[in-house]
Amino acid sequence: MPNHGAALRFGPYRVHPVQGLAEGRDEIRITPKALAVLYALAERAGDVVTKAELFDTVWPDCTVSDSALSSCIHELRCALGDDARRPRYIETVHRRGFRFVCDCQCPERDRRASADFGGSGRGRSDHRAGDVPPEVADAVRWLSESGGESRVAWINGPDSVSNNVVTRCLLRRLADEGKGYYCTGRANEHFGPDDPYHPLIEALDELCQQPGGAGIASLLRRHAPSWLAELPSVVGNEEREVLRKVTAGVSRERLWAELDTVLNTIAADRPLVIVLEDLQWCDPLTLQWVATLEQPMAAPIFVVVTWVSGGKSGEDPVSDASERCIAAGCGTKLTASGLPGRAHESQTARRCLDSADANVRRVLEAVDILGEPFTVEALAGATGESESVIRLALDGLEDDGLVRAGLSGAPGRERDSRVRYFLADPALRVQVRRNTPASRRRELHYAYAVFLRGRSDAISGFRVTASAHHFAQAFATERAIHAGQDAATMCHRRAAPSVALRHLRRVLQLLRSLPETEIRSIREADLQARLGSTLAVVEGPGSDSVRLCHERAWNLGAEAEASPRRFSVLWAVWVYYLSVGPLSRAQEMVDELARTAETLQSRELLLDVHHARWTTALMVGDVCAVRLETQAGLSLCSLIGEGPTAMGRGCTLHTVHSSDHDIGVCAGFFAAWACVLAGKSEEAKRLLDTVLAHARAVGHPYTIVATLVMSAAACAAMGDAQSTARLSAEGASMAAKHGLSLWQIWARIYGGWAETILGRSATGLEKLADGLERLNGSPLRLFRAFQLSLAAEAQLAAGRLDEASESIRNAFQTSLRFGDRLAMPELYRLRGEVALAGGRLGRSVQGPEADFRTALAMAREQGAGLYRDRALHSMEHLHSRERSRL
Repeated sequence: MPNHGAALRFGPYRVHPVQGLAEGRDEIRITPKALAVLYALAERAGDVVTKAELFDTVWPDCTVSDSALSSCIHELRCALGDDARRPRYIETVHRRGFRFVCDCQCPERDRRASADFGGSGRGRSDHRAGDVPPEVADAVRWLSESGGESRVAWINGPDSVSNNVVTRCLLRRLADEGKGYYCTGRANEHFGPDDPYHPLIEALDELCQQPGGAGIASLLRRHAPSWLAELPSVVGNEEREVLRKVTAGVSRERLWAELDTVLNTIAADRPLVIVLEDLQWCDPLTLQWVATLEQPMAAPIFVVVTWVSGGKSGEDPVSDASERCIAAGCGTKLTASGLPGRAHESQTARRCLDSADANVRRVLEAVDILGEPFTVEALAGATGESESVIRLALDGLEDDGLVRAGLSGAPGRERDSRVRYFLADPALRVQVRRNTPASRRRELHYAYAVFLRGRSDAISGFRVTASAHHFAQAFATERAIHAGQDAATMCHRRAAPSVALRHLRRVLQLLRSLPETEIRSIREADLQARLGSTLAVVEGPGSDSVRLCHERAWNLGAEAEASPRRFSVLWAVWVYYLSVGPLSRAQEMVDELARTAETLQSRELLLDVHHARWTTALMVGDVCAVRLETQAGLSLCSLIGEGPTAMGRGCTLHTVHSSDHDIGVCAGFFAAWACVLAGKSEEAKRLLDTVLAHARAVGHPYTIVATLVMSAAACAAMGDAQSTARLSAEGASMAAKHGLSLWQIWARIYGGWAETILGRSATGLEKLADGLERLNGSPLRLFRAFQLSLAAEAQLAAGRLDEASESIRNAFQTSLRFGDRLAMPELYRLRGEVALAGGRLGRSVQGPEADFRTALAMAREQGAGLYRDRALHSMEHLHSRERSRL
């Protein structure tokens, strides 16, 4: 027998009664009692060690219950990644005790530790039976031949638990091969499609919880702040709010770019293995991201995907994605075999359920409502039982082969309460469901939902989506509505508007089940407005569905009493009419907004009213009103400060995230626009410089992009081609980086104008035409007539008079239909200039002169000194030409 101070080795592990348990050079933290149990079993490897013997060895001076020993065994199985059904290390011998079934060695004596005990050989036989499946060895070999490039292993099996056995063995083998980062994420059976990117977020969260996780969190903070903001267990509430502010409006393209950057940075140090399980239940966006790995990343990033087939080719999106990946040469497919003994488990399940005590029954009832995989933490939340009672019940079910502990975390570093469990026999769940009254199921759904909402990280995606599902199943309509709205907000935050749409429609259905009251009407109005904004992103702002939602919102909210919710409805309707017209309706909504804000006497809402007024005033060409409203808005900003109100509501429908922009910056660049139109170019330039500096200090990408592009537009309006080219180039680059497509198109139009004016007409006009062509299919009319006026000016400068005439004609049609008067004086002037340049006037100059006089009158009416001076200059040019002709 080895000395009690000697270290024992088994598999990749080393155990010492004082130094503890280690895997290679990495310590695996376990409790002292669990360490004592492990050493007592390992030094008698191959023999049955009775419970009495273990109690005498580990607890010699006190009396403890069986649950203390069961808890230690459970902790050890988690730490070693062992399976009670197919043990590699610790075998339960029913009614007798436990047996360590893996060969042990004592290096100090260079012989097998079990030899002195006359082991029966059972341990050696079981160790061979428990070896990893051959497909795992194939996968390890395939990954090792990757040459340092990313690869995807697609594992398809008959059920989730069979897949999990393979992934666990695979991670063990990869850990044996050398050091690396390992993390796991799973889709949920009940609401996986409604929780965008959950498997990836869970994997990142797990990565940050491992040794060295602080370094991973720092990399996320630097390279992927949008993802870090979704990890409540990593960042505190205060930091999360800051992160969500600076990442608001993130696009799908930006999310993916951040993720790719941080993963490549992590894997540059050592290989990264990401296991994504049960993707047959995942959201489409997660699967789409995995599909991007058809183009290998530079670093060794290995993604292991498991799924259970759900249909034929074309009906199984995971299978289809795997075939594309394999065809691209970046993937391999493995088939996990089913576990043995399944034919006898249904009878065992029935016997177990018939003889189960109350605790086991409560656990099984909760398992049914939670779905798979489930955790001790979740079961405790649903049943109200302590985790020790839950573990004891699970140990009994695990000993009977009805429950299997799955993989959680990196090998050997599982956290006990987060270990995933699977039902080994689906028949058990069917039996439980048949025997559980509907009232009990609703009770469990409600208890678990309340548990989730009570967590400090309740705003995280999984908990929001899960609570919405469970409240709905519990028929807790009010709470399901609130949770569903939170879930929709979460989806918008993750650039998943299609998923948000499903949540909102579900919430609307729940809301309509409530009695009809005035309060319900305004709530539905608010929901219709949110639905319309979301539909504008999914279907485009011009769709009939978007129009109907906003009309319904206005009809429901028109007669409601003044309230913040009514204000939100009015704002959404105003945004709709501001974006697609007519502007006369938008002005009506501004008046309603003002009356509501004045009734409520809210500074924040009054600031929003100024915001709506300065935006609308610019589009209708009221320069004086723009200056007055922006000055009033900036004064209110200084009174309110840089709190939550610093981020203003959106003023276009082109993206639902446009609501997140700094309102002080918005007031600043609209004020600069007013200075430009008033003819005060030097003041406008100083103000634009100040506003852009403030936007950069805020650090919010959407605000910076909007400021750059709007500043480029203002510089184009005043004729400063050099500044326009510089600002539009930076704005286009940043818009592309963050996936802000509309701002990228606008920047291209302004950049094209600048290049043409600077003498590079070939490329400039091409950019202009391309940008305007991309806008043709959009009903968004903001600044469209102004952009067409710039196109006409550039085409006139390049001598393309027919194209200039067509641009002017389209601009007039847009202005008349939309109600836009911003560029109207300039359009009349340009039409006269094109007529003059055409040389087809003969002896008559009445047409151009009438256009110039109309432009002059309109410019004076608007207070637009810039357009007034241009109209006067054009008239002077006309008269000079007439005098020279005479």
